[in-house]
Amino acid sequence: MSARRALFTVLLALLTGACARSTQLSDVWVDDYWPGEPVGNFLVIGVTHQTEVRQAFEDQFVKDLHREGLEAVSSASVLGVGRIDSVAIVAYVEEHDIDAVLVSHLLKVSEERTYSPGATYAPASFSGGYYHYYSYGMNTVTTAGYMDQAEVVRLETNVYLRNHRLLWSGISDTFNPKSSDDIFKSLPVAVIDDMAQRGMIR
Repeated sequence: MSARRALFTVLLALLTGACARSTQLSDVWVDDYWPGEPVGNFLVIGVTHQTEVRQAFEDQFVKDLHREGLEAVSSASVLGVGRIDSVAIVAYVEEHDIDAVLVSHLLKVSEERTYSPGATYAPASFSGGYYHYYSYGMNTVTTAGYMDQAEVVRLETNVYLRNHRLLWSGISDTFNPKSSDDIFKSLPVAVIDDMAQRGMIR
């Protein structure tokens, strides 16, 4: 494989990965005094009054945790779709030996504007006399700058140990989601990857 083709392959892979993951963790906090016991069993809770959204979110998170070989259950499936009673959560965690409770909720939806400056493209030579330089100037192309506007959906996800101790907390930003599915499919990957890199899940 030529160097140019190899570079193209790497760039294509990077771009594909960027497109596939529209969610980024912008801020992560971890317990510095965490005892080091990896988490293997989760109860997943999505905080929203929209029943269908909650179920879809929790189901996707559970699916991705299962894919990593972890045990996980959706709160909607075991505690009902209405408002969850705190006593019921504690009882379920104790009865089913849950290691950690993952809770995620929407912080805000905002519009962000960024400015992209223009660029100039031209031949790289200045030699050859005045006419050559004139030709160089005529062949120069300058693109105008532009404003770009993006919708950003920000969520906070916390992971608590069964003793209510906060283990991991992350703020995530999803850019220009076409639907809720974009968030549901990319957020679990970002959270799981970060916790795995820190050795927090087994």
